Amino acid sequence: MSFKFGAHIPFVNLLGFTLEVFADGHSEIHYAPRPEHMNSFDVTHGGACMTLLDVVMATAARSVNQDMGVVTIEMKTSFMRPGQGHARRSADGKRPADAPHEIDGLHRRHDL
Repeated sequence: MSFKFGAHIPFVNLLGFTLEVFADGHSEIHYAPRPEHMNSFDVTHGGACMTLLDVVMATAARSVNQDMGVVTIEMKTSFMRPGQGHARRSADGKRPADAPHEIDGLHRRHDL
């Protein structure tokens, strides 16, 4: 069962993210990359991956207080390898989310 994001975010709609878990500081977003989301190596573009991480962090924080606005202060990542397509995150909604989080990979297009 998918949940509404609670905010209109056109880029999230364009990427096709679905919010599958949204409660008690936890968030899980599913994402099936489309061909136009690939880079020149035929793997999901890093910008789409970073957006997935950004949105899963924000929704985890907002799940604690759904009237709260959330912004990203700073974000850094390391791209290790391609894999599957969903992300999950936990947050308490009271302080910046500084714990590590990860995308459960994003496959190459032909592996989908």
